[in-house]
Amino acid sequence: MSSPDPALTPGRDPLPRLFSGASLLIALIALVFSMGGLAPAKKGGGKTVVYLNAKGKIPAKFLPPVTATNAKKLGGKTSGQLSVKFGD
Repeated sequence: MSSPDPALTPGRDPLPRLFSGASLLIALIALVFSMGGLAPAKKGGGKTVVYLNAKGKIPAKFLPPVTATNAKKLGGKTSGQLSVKFGD
């Protein structure tokens, strides 16, 4: 006589085995989608290697353009009002 299957014995609960299989399946599906390009991390650009310049900074051509509405004032104050004066 053969011994009964341990998964089918009345003393063992089959749910942990079922849940572990389901979690493995979900993890594999997530891995396939992330590698297949269906869930990209970033759209557009990002396909070039950026090297730092001699000063160790990112070159300006790789930075996004910034538009200023009013470059003469910052917070309603001019550059003269924002500068610090020493010796007075």
